[in-house]
Amino acid sequence: MGKWSDLPAELVMAIEESVTLYIEKVRFRSVCLFWNSSVRKVPNQQETCFPWLLQAHDNNKISSHGLFNPIDQRVYELYLPDSKSKIFKGSSHGWIISVEEGNNLYLINPLCGTQIKLPPRTKFPDVKNYRANKPRNEYGLLNRKGNAIVFRNSSCVNINLVEKVVLSSPPSHEDCVAIAIYGEYNRLAYCKCNDSKWTFLYGNYHVSFADLIFHKGKLHALTWRGEILVFETVSPNSEVTKIVSPPTPYPVGYYLYLVESSNGGLIMVARHVNCHAVGGEKGTAYNTSGFIVYKHNPSNSSWFVVKNIGDDVLFLGFNSSFSISSSSCPFTVYKKNHIYFTDNMTDFHREDNERGGDLGVFNLEDESIESLPGFKCPKLNWPPPIWVTPTPHQLNIL
Repeated sequence: MGKWSDLPAELVMAIEESVTLYIEKVRFRSVCLFWNSSVRKVPNQQETCFPWLLQAHDNNKISSHGLFNPIDQRVYELYLPDSKSKIFKGSSHGWIISVEEGNNLYLINPLCGTQIKLPPRTKFPDVKNYRANKPRNEYGLLNRKGNAIVFRNSSCVNINLVEKVVLSSPPSHEDCVAIAIYGEYNRLAYCKCNDSKWTFLYGNYHVSFADLIFHKGKLHALTWRGEILVFETVSPNSEVTKIVSPPTPYPVGYYLYLVESSNGGLIMVARHVNCHAVGGEKGTAYNTSGFIVYKHNPSNSSWFVVKNIGDDVLFLGFNSSFSISSSSCPFTVYKKNHIYFTDNMTDFHREDNERGGDLGVFNLEDESIESLPGFKCPKLNWPPPIWVTPTPHQLNIL
């Protein structure tokens, strides 16, 4: 009996072209490496899909990750280039943004493994010099005022000092921009796919950012003080055109997220995390204990706490924060009025911590937290899983 890999590449491609459902494309490409490498680099996907969870796959195969489908609660093996050295720091428009140990950043299509290289971490505005021959002190970073240099190792900079990266649009769009929250002071920088460096975005050095989304075509940047700065454009001359005041009182000591609701409104989410020492004084264990959800009232630019977000379901983590309406999903797997969260606690992502495993499902009504059904999550889950929402592609540039 012949092997699946013995089929002619032309036949494999023809069969894959006839498949339109994302779940079937994932199953098709996970049959074997030959099938995955024989089909188009960018799939002709036609349906809008619901969130999947991309995770490190627990096997001995090189460059293997698993794509967990909450609908059938199965993990589909994917082959991503050099994935064992990558940490995912963003997910937008069906693409993953990764940082690798060699300081490089990439956009990756998780279904087909296509990569687009972004400027490396050494080309961020906070890097004064980089010394590859100085292990554990490779990076010379500017301090808050920009008048002195502090030295950090590559692992610290790549893991802890790239907070999140979001895309303004799919990379096929000419005006696609990647925006990063970076550095020890959580500042903003941006680049386009063909740029050689990252450009500093906002000139106020005293502002630190917690989250970013594009809302109604404009960049909305959430600060750690709960303010939202609205940018009309993303360019060297970008100016803040609007400031949305924070909730009163704003949640001090919480991790903050900004989400667009399914009906186009703004939602701010505050995440409370408990932590305690383990394994002596060096290690730390942590877990999410609850959330506070605020809705924005545009008529008077105020915020109010809610316990019910209707049919909406929120997805938080390293991904670009987003929501879906549970009523739009043909399956009952995503529960309305719930928050599905993964671990993006960069403050605790040190090697001696139990890192990566703080994920689950939060019920806003009774404030309970449960595990993601069907998902097996060890305490040490590194790199952390990330939500991916595949979107239809009409790409012919890669």
